[in-house]
Amino acid sequence: MGSLLDPARIRRVLTAAGFADIEVAPAEAPMTFGADAGEATDFILAMGPVRHNLREVEPETTARIRSEVRDALVEFETTEGVRIPGHVWIVTASAAGQ
Repeated sequence: MGSLLDPARIRRVLTAAGFADIEVAPAEAPMTFGADAGEATDFILAMGPVRHNLREVEPETTARIRSEVRDALVEFETTEGVRIPGHVWIVTASAAGQ
């Protein structure tokens, strides 16, 4: 995750793989993480990298982190759930020589 954040890197990788006519365009992509801040917190803390990094953390510390994350997510609660602004790249390319 994150290895293709830079459009220049995306172009280098695709060029090296034999692609041409590479276009990289930004797009907004709001992300829904749960129905409310509590559900969104559960979702985030269950993600592989987060879960892995918390596996040996003291329960009291994990509880504090859970509370802080939940508190931070409250501002993103909407009638459609917890919606966090997100951005992605829309990448198009064609096989070189085609």
